[in-house]
Order: sequence, then structure tokens, then C-alpha cells
Amino acid sequence: MNYLIVIVFLFCVFYLFYVCYICYKKNINIENFGNTYTKEIILLGDSILNNSEYVSYGNSIAELLQLQSNKNILCYALDDCTIDYTYNQIERIPLTYNKSSTAIFLSIGGNDILEYYMYKKENTNNTKSLKEIFLKYKNLLKTIQKTFSKTKIILLDIYYPKNIKYEPFFSIISKWNKMMYSYIHSLNNKNVKILQISKILIDLSDFSFEIEPSSIGGEKLVTNILQIANT
Repeated sequence: MNYLIVIVFLFCVFYLFYVCYICYKKNINIENFGNTYTKEIILLGDSILNNSEYVSYGNSIAELLQLQSNKNILCYALDDCTIDYTYNQIERIPLTYNKSSTAIFLSIGGNDILEYYMYKKENTNNTKSLKEIFLKYKNLLKTIQKTFSKTKIILLDIYYPKNIKYEPFFSIISKWNKMMYSYIHSLNNKNVKILQISKILIDLSDFSFEIEPSSIGGEKLVTNILQIANT
């Protein structure tokens, strides 16, 4: 009987070390489950957070997040989404997720900017339209804050696609990002943060189909999403 107890004890020790090793290999953060521990990650907005149409199966942002973490991943983001349509995504989020263990990630505004400055050929020196778009962005953020007052909210800025076709719009993207940084700083709210993907997705290999996050870029995003979710 004593021999059996020793065998069981050794098995438990081995299993514990095995679990720790697997968590390490998958880059899973093991933390105490306190008020700051993120159990749920919600993805809102456009294809930056839902790139499933542009990568192979199993390599989308949501799939990689699920694979590399022990969190509940809810992806409501959609390709070609604009600020106005994001309200529909917010309405789909169960109110039970309004808690401190939830982190909402929002990537939106890029398609609105392209609509005005690329497709409607608005002059990039005219920032009137940009300010109007940003006002809509601020109202969207206020809605999220009001509806999910207890959650962490992480806003993604806009990156600079490594494609010559989009270079004429870099000045507008830069102005947008500066407005975002200034506004979030003025809020002085510890539950609202910025993830500067403009400093993360910087290589040609980070993109697919000219402007979408590739599987390589997705891996970079996932690493940073998981890191900021628990800070």
C-alpha cells in the first residue's frame, strides 16, 4: 500500500511539472485569479481583429488567442466594419461580461478613413472629415464605457500598410493616431488603454492582401494582446 502511495505521489509531481511546461511552451500567463485577471477577451471592430478571411484555418487572431491562452475569446469584429456598424456588435455582447475580468479590444476607424480619403478622394490636407470621423469614434467609445463600465477597454491605433498604394494616406493616419493618443490621455482613465499596433506591424511579412494582418502579423498582435490584457 505504501508503495502505491509513493507511485501516486510521483505521478502527481510529474503531472504538475508537465502542466507547467506546457503552459510555458504556449506562453500562457499563470497568475492569481484576482480582480485584475482577465478571463474574457472581446474583439470588436474590423478585420484587424478578425482576419480569418486572409489567413489559413487556425491562424486568425481569435483562433491564436484561444490556442495560446486559457481565456474565453468572443470575436464580434467583422471585415469591412465601420464605426456606425460597431454598435451592432456592442449589442450582441452579453451584459454579464460587464466585469473587471473582461477586456474589450476595439479596432475601428480605418475603413471610415479609406471611405472618405481613398474612395471619395477627399483631399488629405482637409482634416474636417477626419475630425468628424473622430467625433463618431469618441461617441462609440463613450457608449462602450457606459454599457461596460467595469471592463478594461483597449483601443488599437491604425498602422501604416507596407504598400505604396496607401502611402498617400499616411499623413491622415498619423493625425488620427495623434488625436487618439491625446484624447485617451485626457480621459485619465486607467481602464482605457492604447495598443499601438503601428509600432508592432511594421514589416512587409506582417501583412497579407496588401492591408490585412498576416499569420505572422497575427502572432505579433496576439502576443501583445495577451500581454496588455493583464496589465
